[in-house]
Amino acid sequence: MVSTWTPEYIDKLIAKRMGISVYGEKVDKYLMPIFDKYKLDIDGKIGMVIGTEKPWVEAHLLATGAKQIMTLEYGRIISKDPRLTPVLAREIAALYL
Repeated sequence: MVSTWTPEYIDKLIAKRMGISVYGEKVDKYLMPIFDKYKLDIDGKIGMVIGTEKPWVEAHLLATGAKQIMTLEYGRIISKDPRLTPVLAREIAALYL
């Protein structure tokens, strides 16, 4: 199955923030203060998320001010959102080699 991420979908996750984690709202409540604490380190930066079922961590990072997020995943993801760049594990391995 191929996931498609649109700007509208990502913006909905960013606006919601609570209850977007695949592990339940407790994880969002736990992580949001940590993201906020490191806002100056995240703001305007490019980051990477390793593995995802849905872009909930990416949404938290974008909400905290990240400029761009690369997501490393084994399954194919199509991103129509310019802030998110999915990459397959085999593709990044080829870049490294």
